[in-house]
Amino acid sequence: MSTEPSLPDTSPDRAAPTVTSGLKGEEEQGIASKPSMMGDVVSRLEEELERVRRKLRETVEKYEASIEELKVFTKELQAKNEELRSSTEELETSREKLQSITEEITTVKKDLKLKVEEVAQGNSDLQNLMASSNIATIFVDRELRIKRYTPSAVALFGLIDTDVGRPLSELRHQFDYGGMVDDASRVLEQMGVSEHEIRCRDGRWFLARMLPYRSAANNSAGVVLNFVEITALKSLEEAFQAVKKEKDADLAAMEWLQNLSNRLIATCELQPLFEQILSAAIEIQAGDCGMLQLWNRHSEMLEIVAHQGVEAEHLSRFGELSRQDVSTTSKRAWNERRRIVVEDVEQDPNLARQRDALQTHGIRSIHSIPLCGRSGEPLGVLSVKFKQPRKPAARELRLTDILARQAADLIELKVTAEDLRRFKNRLQRAVEIETVGILFLKNNGRISYVNDAFLQMSGYSRSDFEEGILAQAFFSSGVLDNGRGEGVIPDAGSNQKPHLATFERQFQRRDGSLWWALSTGTSIFDDEDALFFIDLTERKKAEEALLKSREELETSLRATEEARRVAEEADKVKERFIAVLSHELRTPLTPILIAVQSLLGDPDLSRDVKETLGMIERNVLLETRFINDLLDLTHINRGSLSMANQPLDLHEAVKNALEVCASDFEQKNHRLEVHLKAPRSRIKGDFDRLQQVFWNLLKNAVKFTPAGKEIRVSTYVEANEHICVTVTDTGIGIDGHHLEKIFKPFVQADSTINQNYGGLGLGLAISKVTIDAHGGKLKAHSEGHGRGSTFTVSFPLIS
Repeated sequence: MSTEPSLPDTSPDRAAPTVTSGLKGEEEQGIASKPSMMGDVVSRLEEELERVRRKLRETVEKYEASIEELKVFTKELQAKNEELRSSTEELETSREKLQSITEEITTVKKDLKLKVEEVAQGNSDLQNLMASSNIATIFVDRELRIKRYTPSAVALFGLIDTDVGRPLSELRHQFDYGGMVDDASRVLEQMGVSEHEIRCRDGRWFLARMLPYRSAANNSAGVVLNFVEITALKSLEEAFQAVKKEKDADLAAMEWLQNLSNRLIATCELQPLFEQILSAAIEIQAGDCGMLQLWNRHSEMLEIVAHQGVEAEHLSRFGELSRQDVSTTSKRAWNERRRIVVEDVEQDPNLARQRDALQTHGIRSIHSIPLCGRSGEPLGVLSVKFKQPRKPAARELRLTDILARQAADLIELKVTAEDLRRFKNRLQRAVEIETVGILFLKNNGRISYVNDAFLQMSGYSRSDFEEGILAQAFFSSGVLDNGRGEGVIPDAGSNQKPHLATFERQFQRRDGSLWWALSTGTSIFDDEDALFFIDLTERKKAEEALLKSREELETSLRATEEARRVAEEADKVKERFIAVLSHELRTPLTPILIAVQSLLGDPDLSRDVKETLGMIERNVLLETRFINDLLDLTHINRGSLSMANQPLDLHEAVKNALEVCASDFEQKNHRLEVHLKAPRSRIKGDFDRLQQVFWNLLKNAVKFTPAGKEIRVSTYVEANEHICVTVTDTGIGIDGHHLEKIFKPFVQADSTINQNYGGLGLGLAISKVTIDAHGGKLKAHSEGHGRGSTFTVSFPLIS
């Protein structure tokens, strides 16, 4: 649907002059007395009108020529815009690729950092474990030279840092143990275990236990010597000797505990270890059932890891009580770090909340002992339960304490070993990562390890690494720097530590091709460092492509900016042309309109003459309206369209527009329905401009609605905040894909609209700008061609 020219300007400075009774009386009498002269006047007016029309046609032809030139220029500008859009898309594609590569690198860096932290944490845990262990342990290699030792071994053997690498036979110790070197050699040869109870010169007793040190390939790599102090055990044996009656029983018990300790030490899996510890505790105290709980650092709760003779229902109930923070005997033993003995649960006030549950399952007595590690921190709780009230004997308590101490040591050792095994597996997976090349470098310049990822990046093979070809090429590339930019290879045995740095540079592959890498280094051992490499070759290529695209984009932007400047100049010329043209066109129309209106006031004119004059008046008003629309469009483009902002009644503006269009409705015999039912209609705005808006909408409805059809105008309030005015016609309608463009200047829904109905296509464009300036909205709706249209205008209400 096309737009209709706007209502002629009704403001005082633009109102068309009219002929009134102010004409001189002599002129009126002259016209009345000389009807023969009327024909001459009409002829002169028609000639004047024809001359104006010719002038107008010439002006329009010039304007159309200017429009054609503007169209050609617009096409050129669109072509430039297409080129700019293409360049922008290419740049965006390159930017996305670069961003993707950057994100991948960031992810790899984070993963690498986590793996390095895990390695450092594992190393720290191992150092802390060795430092916290009270067992004197010495590690020797296949030549029986010292490799490592725990702090507890320092006092027994007088070890110092420089003793690392010394033969075991040269150590001075405080034991009566002359066969220590022979036992170590035998263990190394036979891959067996050697144990001896040896006495220290200060009177203490130790269990000297030697085991083969197995490598990852399960080969013998040396011997591990453990010296566990068993002075307390010996003291017990001596005490048993002093008490004849208890000698046999205590000796048997100690032998039994020793065998149990050996079995527990030999147990590799944790679960069988837990079950054997619990069975031993129940056997020592002749209990009916029991459970072993360990502290879970993640859930911060004691969790059952083994149980014997306990019904599933009791386990479930016990778990509920633990989660409810009920003070059980195991919790008390854990919190107080001491043995808790409940001889009769019915007499203990601390078990009041769980007494019913214990009685239900026949539990009358409970003995709980904490399992504390060498550091004194509890690892868990061992509980034995009885179905009868019971007071434990001193012998049972002593044996249980020994069992608890041994169990705690073994559990601590086994759990630590399991943690180390898991850490080793994680470390192995870390070095096998496909996107990070890893290289281990000794202080003497020897490359001790490279992963497959590094070999793939550098193009070298595993045999190149083993034969030293990789090392030579690596050092000559300047990765190691002595501070003067010179690649160096430290001599074997040198204490000089190479300078490691984070750098980004090119390397040469085995085949001579170049590759970019980001490398960083970190120390993993005292004599070994790790270098990490990330392949940046693809990222560098992307950066070069991005730089080239950026240069091309800058060139296109400069060309586009120049085209935009030229277009702006053309727009300014067009606006000045329209303003001048509008002024020049309005000047000759004013006297024509005055003369026609004056003639129409003559009652003696014939009907044919008046119809001719009416036709002239309508065309002059139409031309005036076109010119006013062009002027308004110029003001809109300049941003200088003036608007008043006064309180007004919107219903009055609608009524005034209806009055102006009343003759149009009557001429086409339209059925007009008006329902101004909105309870509130006060808004702020420009009354004349809003009247022009509704006049445009009504004129469009009249123009595109066939004679005899219906036009409806209604108002209503929406959400108690906005007043809405709808103008609905039953005319030619608008196709859905044309609804958005009808509000653009000089645009109509269909090219046939201008041929059949005329108009410049400015009315709706000016109306929308006017409504937007008032903070309102203008929307169009149509079910399609031939099904009419509805235009809805909404404005915010004021109080």
